[in-house]
Amino acid sequence: MISPLAHHNLQSLNSLGCPSVAEYFCAVTSQTELKDALAWAKQQGLALNLLAGGSNVLCAPFIPGLTLQPAFLGRRLIKQEAEQVWVELAAGEPWHPAVLWCTQQGWHGLENLALIPGTAGAAPIQNIGAYGVELAQLLEEVVCFNRHTQALETLSAAQCALAYRDSIFKHSLRHSHIILAIRLRLSLRFNPNLSYPALHGVNASAEELLNHVIQLRQSKLPDPALLPNAGSFFKNPIVTAEHLAQLLAGHPNMPHYSAPHGHKLAAAWLIEQAGCKGQSFAGVVVHPKQALVLTNPNHLPRTRILDAAEAIAEQVQVQFGVELEIEPQLLG
Repeated sequence: MISPLAHHNLQSLNSLGCPSVAEYFCAVTSQTELKDALAWAKQQGLALNLLAGGSNVLCAPFIPGLTLQPAFLGRRLIKQEAEQVWVELAAGEPWHPAVLWCTQQGWHGLENLALIPGTAGAAPIQNIGAYGVELAQLLEEVVCFNRHTQALETLSAAQCALAYRDSIFKHSLRHSHIILAIRLRLSLRFNPNLSYPALHGVNASAEELLNHVIQLRQSKLPDPALLPNAGSFFKNPIVTAEHLAQLLAGHPNMPHYSAPHGHKLAAAWLIEQAGCKGQSFAGVVVHPKQALVLTNPNHLPRTRILDAAEAIAEQVQVQFGVELEIEPQLLG
């Protein structure tokens, strides 16, 4: 039987370090514990909140209901065919160690996604991506528990509707499906994606590419364990061709990239050009090495983070007429 903890402190469980208390909290490590926790919450008439690795959330000071942490662990090879392998990662597996493990096994494709914080189960929700690679390129299936039917469901990558920092788990399945595991299709042949400018010229083995990506991230991104942050705080905005032409007329050096539904701008460049990089907004600091990262050195509450984000977005809007959208999800 599960024993939810009452008034549990979540400050150490969200990487921004926002003060937060859950009315009730429970980490589950098996399907039996998950079902017991859901039944308990239903019996008590409590709302359910999901908290994974805490690296992409903004926690409210008090979160009513039961906050549930899927802590399922396990990695396994499902099958191998020709030059491909199918690998399953349980939802609670920390992402970066799983990337290292796959690379050590000679299973390739994840190298560009090294050192991304969070868990495997959170990866498809956000469709994590870095240095020219997105999870969508490697995801095969997601194993979920449907709260309404009390049954397991296996969704194909297509059914997950993965898009830029988006998926069906943020929309129609947000309150019904709990991710238990993800399945990836990786390659036995190392065929690196070096399309991202920071990787140009890298003559790499898998281990060298992996280490290069790790060094790049460490050189720009602060460790949340040392300086509270949620990684990239803003999404790169997508604009129309017409809007891009207008922007380039006044800012010919503005970075831009082709995207499925328009043209992607670099939010970090916009924030830096708006004069926000390295600035403090009432104690919330834009990191001096990476303008996408908001840091919370004084463990300020969520409202202060949102106020800072709004002020930054307003300055970008005034200067460029471009709207910024935040990446972290609100919890509570």
